[in-house]
Amino acid sequence: MTTASSRTTVSNPTTAVLTMRLLSEITLVASAAWAAAAHTRSVVGAIALGIGAALVIAGVWGVWIAPASRRRLPDPMRLVLELLLFAAAVAGLLLVGDAVPAAVLAMAGGGTAVGVRLLRSGAPEPDTTETETTEPDTTEPLRRPRGRDRARHRQ
Repeated sequence: MTTASSRTTVSNPTTAVLTMRLLSEITLVASAAWAAAAHTRSVVGAIALGIGAALVIAGVWGVWIAPASRRRLPDPMRLVLELLLFAAAVAGLLLVGDAVPAAVLAMAGGGTAVGVRLLRSGAPEPDTTETETTEPDTTEPLRRPRGRDRARHRQ
């Protein structure tokens, strides 16, 4: 029986870099919200600006950078956009006087953006010579009955 403590060791450098990447992405959104909110003395304005900045960053990331996106940019452009987002958040932090968090975000964000690509470039290509060819699925997808057909299926 394997205990939980024996499974918590990280021996794969990719896992460590991807964990740092996730943390830097979360910090990017939070930093943008903080920097935008700090530009006004109005509480309502600060909340609105902070939420707006976080949504813009998350939206851009979700559309053009996220792995599951249908509109994901090719890698050189994606890296440039990632670095621009981190640079914008760093500039915002510097404008409100938070130099230390800005430096940490710049190093962590830029480092993990580049680090992920370095790890992927060193990874071996998957072997596609032994892939099985399967017949395409010609069966119709299961669909919920509509209209009169629905009444027949209830019986």
